[in-house]
Amino acid sequence: VLADKNVDSVLAIFVPPLISKTLEVAMAISNVSANYDKPVLGCFMGREEVLDSIQMLEKNNIPAYLFPESAAKSIAGMFKYNEFRKRKEGTLRQFNVDKKAARGIFKKAIKEKKELLSMAEVRAILEAYGFTFPVSRLARNENEALSFAKEIGFPVALKISSPDIIHKSDLGGVALDITNEEYLKQSYVRVMSDVGKKAPDARIDGVVVQEFVENGKETILGMNLDASFGPIIMFGLGGIYVEYLRDVSFRIAPLTDLDAREMVESIRSFPLLMGVRGENPVDIKSIEDNLQRLSRLVEDFQEITEVDINPLVVFEKGRCCIAVDARIKIGIRDDPIDNLHNKQRSSKDERIILGNSDIGIHPLLKS
Repeated sequence: VLADKNVDSVLAIFVPPLISKTLEVAMAISNVSANYDKPVLGCFMGREEVLDSIQMLEKNNIPAYLFPESAAKSIAGMFKYNEFRKRKEGTLRQFNVDKKAARGIFKKAIKEKKELLSMAEVRAILEAYGFTFPVSRLARNENEALSFAKEIGFPVALKISSPDIIHKSDLGGVALDITNEEYLKQSYVRVMSDVGKKAPDARIDGVVVQEFVENGKETILGMNLDASFGPIIMFGLGGIYVEYLRDVSFRIAPLTDLDAREMVESIRSFPLLMGVRGENPVDIKSIEDNLQRLSRLVEDFQEITEVDINPLVVFEKGRCCIAVDARIKIGIRDDPIDNLHNKQRSSKDERIILGNSDIGIHPLLKS
């Protein structure tokens, strides 16, 4: 069988009869396997009577299993690994960013001992790296909110601005699709009242009056730190249900163009981005562009410990993505491989599975 050029690997399954010489069978498999450069796996089904045979196979570098299902999964894993190793090399894109402007904001925030940056700081940093935001103004009172809404143009959205509040919607701190002045006044009162009741100790900077973004698909981009691998970039469908749907993909920074494409295409809801029921597809390239820009940002600034851009609204081809809301946390990275991230990385990556998530791992080459 191994001599057949159409055979790539062999799984030898042996079910010992009542009286058999299992060691001889294991030795025969080992001897044949030694003559071919093809994977051979053994499956000896039994209990104590096959332990010596399994040890014999393993001594001769032949993986041994008690059940054929486990062996078949191993063969499938080897095939997938080989296909992954043969994939095309990706490219680390270079972007025209304003690193100096972002560095100034981080230095000031660190000096002030901030952990969570203000929305104005987050916006300035992300805009320095090529992200687009809707028009917005910070209103300190109801009159300012009304004035800014007229300036921006209806419809608008209202969002509470506080360094102590992360999930604004959970506290009633968001009002959307405000179409006129009267509705804006009512929404302002409601937002301030709801937040005051649910978070009475929160520091309130005011209310952000923002251009209302519609007719797009909501996605989420994020970054978090892993104790072993450092910054991990995340992508998925966004909005308020992202924590419940858990339809997200992960890759370790830095991202190549190929990494970004795989992240987008690997989520279960990718067909929704390509358009259903007569919808036109969204601009996938713009999502990939934003993913790589986020990767560049977290590689440039080691003080970033967490990023959440949710939602990043994506439109049909020809319109850029718009980051409607975002937050950045800063601190000290204490992961053990920080010093490795700036070294040249290999295009031949590895992959691990954490829970239900597929994560790409990039081996790093010595300088």
